[in-house]
Amino acid sequence: RINLRFFAGHGFDESLVGHPDAVELATRGGVPMGGELLIHPTNPASPAFFVWAGADLQSAPLQRIQIVKGWIDGAGQTHERVRDIACGDSVEVDPDTGRCPDNGATVDLSDCSVDTTKGASELAVVWRDPDFEPGQKAFYYARVLQNPTCRWSTYDSLRLGREPPAHVPATIRERAWSSPIWLQLDARPPLDLSVPSDLVGNDGVLTPYDDTKLPDLFTEEEVRARRLRGKLLLEEDAPLTVDKLKGAEIEVQVPIN
Repeated sequence: RINLRFFAGHGFDESLVGHPDAVELATRGGVPMGGELLIHPTNPASPAFFVWAGADLQSAPLQRIQIVKGWIDGAGQTHERVRDIACGDSVEVDPDTGRCPDNGATVDLSDCSVDTTKGASELAVVWRDPDFEPGQKAFYYARVLQNPTCRWSTYDSLRLGREPPAHVPATIRERAWSSPIWLQLDARPPLDLSVPSDLVGNDGVLTPYDDTKLPDLFTEEEVRARRLRGKLLLEEDAPLTVDKLKGAEIEVQVPIN
């Protein structure tokens, strides 16, 4: 069967494509198919979608990967759009049609053999929605199509020594599709990583470190998934001023979704 993996996240980039641990990295850094990705309504950037597909080794090579998007507009009307996002044979998606060029793959109807020189054994892509709208209720799912193969009726005709029936196509294009990923609005305000004013004295020097004065950024449930660690690079006898604080290294670890 065709293998297909589909993820969405805010931190994916093209380095995932071809990475030996791409699926593991996408699993740790995003949400898989069937999940929900939180979107903040003030963030205009599209999330990134990572799709990986592997061909059925007992069938034909892959021809293309598609993204199917569904959404509800401001008037409550539903819409759906299909867009090719990766093509086999190292060709690019036509920017005018949004489709991969036909690779010309054929099937020999005398024995149902396929041309293995066209298409791809594996396809992977990181894609962002050029029509993304913050606050829009939407879902996305991936679909992958392989090169044509014989329809079951054609195989039966060969076994029986007959011509394939004329009232149905002799070939089909097998495909696999993922579960959708839903975009959900995150109503929580963005994280405030600024230093609380009561940690800085009138002389601009950071007061002694006190855990109780740090901002309560996360609920108890979020503590397991989120960790805030500030590296203030303090030296014992060197007071930390506001100017030094501005250049301090701050590391924030939060889930991509």
